[in-house]
Amino acid sequence: MNNEDIKFFREFFDLHVRGFICEDELVQQNIDLKYEHSLKVCEGSRMICQYLQLSCEEQMLAETIALFHDIGRFTQFVKYRTFQDRVSVDHAALGAEILRDSKVLERLPEAERIIVLKAVEMHNWYRIPDALDERTRLHAKILRDADKLDIFRVVTEYYNQREFKFNPAMEEKMPDTEGYNHQIVQDILNNKNTSSCNVKNINDTRLFKLSWIFDINFDVTLQAIRKKGYIDMILSTLPDTPDVQKIRQHLIAYL
Repeated sequence: MNNEDIKFFREFFDLHVRGFICEDELVQQNIDLKYEHSLKVCEGSRMICQYLQLSCEEQMLAETIALFHDIGRFTQFVKYRTFQDRVSVDHAALGAEILRDSKVLERLPEAERIIVLKAVEMHNWYRIPDALDERTRLHAKILRDADKLDIFRVVTEYYNQREFKFNPAMEEKMPDTEGYNHQIVQDILNNKNTSSCNVKNINDTRLFKLSWIFDINFDVTLQAIRKKGYIDMILSTLPDTPDVQKIRQHLIAYL
């Protein structure tokens, strides 16, 4: 892989996204959101690769994966007006299908095409399968870390402006009720990435994202999360209860 490949992929991606430009304000807002997110995940991927001192070729492969990881989101939102996979379509599987059908990856050797497709297809899975080869596992981990790192940015920015810039797509169609699922609290206190099945209201969605800390693979990602203050920002949106105070202390100690 070389710089010409990266340039080609970026041009393909930009052209693909331009195909979804529309006058519907809600749709365009979320197309723009996912476009920016994809580029930010590329930045996070480069940061992790540099920390790991990977070769230029591996860095470019990781950046390609990051660029394409959410390519299914654009079709998903235009068709279903939601980012919720469980009520629409698995955006990761759809993304891999789009990449296969477009043949955009044909310029890569077969081994690298397979890595890109697998990493994209699995990036939203609860955990990475044990049976993966070492190289694919590495790239899957890089993507998952870079993706979560930028989602923390996206959600904290939204929480700060939610009152005057409401976006239904960010609410995940969850009720804004009091309380939270105590199973998520226990999972966090047990250093466990909780299941999305435990999410029942908006407070749960925020706790769910906090539990991602225990699915981060590289110290450099944790350092970035701590430096940006994302944990405190999310905690500040939750009710000030003994449970939340315990979570705060636990996550600070873990980081």
